Amino acid sequence: MSMACNVPLAGGATLTSSIPARESAGTTAELAAGLLTDAMAAYASMPRWEAGELHAVTLACGEARGVKLGKAQAPIRVAATGKSVGPPLFESLEVLGRDEVLGRLRAALARLGT
Repeated sequence: MSMACNVPLAGGATLTSSIPARESAGTTAELAAGLLTDAMAAYASMPRWEAGELHAVTLACGEARGVKLGKAQAPIRVAATGKSVGPPLFESLEVLGRDEVLGRLRAALARLGT
């Protein structure tokens, strides 16, 4: 079963992404892998690569998995920057660019063994 993740974007548009429904968050590694997978799918389909929209999409991915933004962005931050703390995440993702971020998320997912 999957659930729709609807994210309002600037200009009144809405990004809709299908995210697999989960019974529970599972282990930390399982949650991280799921969040990375969800973020990759949602980020790939974003019409504009902007910090505000990256924030909204990440928030929606976290909510779909039953976690708050802080827990949702943690595996994305580590995958994209290699650090658990640092400058604002969404601005960093915007500067890195879509292709670089998606490549780093894919590499992190591979390291998790999923």
